[in-house]
Amino acid sequence: MTALAIVATEDAAWIGSDGAAYTEPKGTLRQIVPKVILCPEWECVIGSRGMGGSAEAFRAAAQWKGLADFDELAARAAEIAREADDALLLLHRGRSVHFTVVLVGYSRARCRFEAHTVRTRPGLAWSQEEGRTVEVPPFTVAY
Repeated sequence: MTALAIVATEDAAWIGSDGAAYTEPKGTLRQIVPKVILCPEWECVIGSRGMGGSAEAFRAAAQWKGLADFDELAARAAEIAREADDALLLLHRGRSVHFTVVLVGYSRARCRFEAHTVRTRPGLAWSQEEGRTVEVPPFTVAY
């Protein structure tokens, strides 16, 4: 289980995390670990919910792309999440490990801090256009 608290304003961003790793199917607590990675190469933080190692898998897939900044990372987040999911499926012998990745960083293009989310299964996201929460399909970047 993981809790992520994120606040992104135009001139600052905060992220807090508390995560627990447990065994299946009994749910025995194995470890308490934050699921947040600092990524100075993109001026961002990658947080994750779900399977441990998903933020690391996402970062590894992104590093192969040679991305210059947070804007490129956010623009390609759906593709990167799909590659990370494929890598984790191989590692876990085809067993789906569903995860959510949250990117929090500074957008040079828009001159502000932002938070973006991408999930490996359907989820809810706020729609500015509709003014309400809507369901988004897997591998869709939500802003």
